[in-house]
Amino acid sequence: MKREMNDLKITLIAKEIEYGSQIDEAAFFYWIDKIEGILWKGVHDSIHIDIPSNQIEDGTLRELLALFYRYKIDSQQLTQFINDSNRSWVLNKHAYWYSGLMGL
Repeated sequence: MKREMNDLKITLIAKEIEYGSQIDEAAFFYWIDKIEGILWKGVHDSIHIDIPSNQIEDGTLRELLALFYRYKIDSQQLTQFINDSNRSWVLNKHAYWYSGLMGL
């Protein structure tokens, strides 16, 4: 069976996350559990975030941008989800996530 591009599973990796406190760590896992359409698992000193497709909803991308920004996770991994329909808001140079997303 031929696989379409949007059938590709994507794994994002959050390495060595720094939490401000035990409650902050609990908040991270509470938040990530609330993001629809993703699964995660701990692997050594990182969290692997599995996305079932390279096509995700805008709301999911916004939550990932916020989560990655808040916990200083490499946001450049999220550039693979930029497409024609979200390009204008994702690449807004005034957005708080822009510099991290672009590696500036």
